[in-house]
Amino acid sequence: MWEEIIHMFVQGGLTEDEIFKIENIITTIPPDIKEHYNELTAKDKDFVKLVESMNVAAYKKAKSKVAELQAQPNIMSGMSKADYQQAIITETEKKRSESAGAATQIPAAPAKPEPPKEQKILRYDSHGNLIT
Repeated sequence: MWEEIIHMFVQGGLTEDEIFKIENIITTIPPDIKEHYNELTAKDKDFVKLVESMNVAAYKKAKSKVAELQAQPNIMSGMSKADYQQAIITETEKKRSESAGAATQIPAAPAKPEPPKEQKILRYDSHGNLIT
């Protein structure tokens, strides 16, 4: 199920609200189905082992896919994970140097706002490769 959801995201993207709706659907088991499931699991321990083994494999596959997607640059900013980490380090160092010399510095003029960047929608195939 998660593989299909990730595939949908890779193909066309999903809004945050859509992802939360999917999560709600997946994590909410209808009472009649849950009752039947509980009866099955109480009677058949082999069934439980099979379900657990399937969940582990699916989880590992989904986790791997998520890691691949997270390694891709941010669609909106074009920044990679390493770029974000460097930006945090740079900002922290900048704040430290500003606070150390704040008493002796003359406030700088506000910077001009940057023109909006062209937003591109990146699409990926089912293997996580960028579609050009």
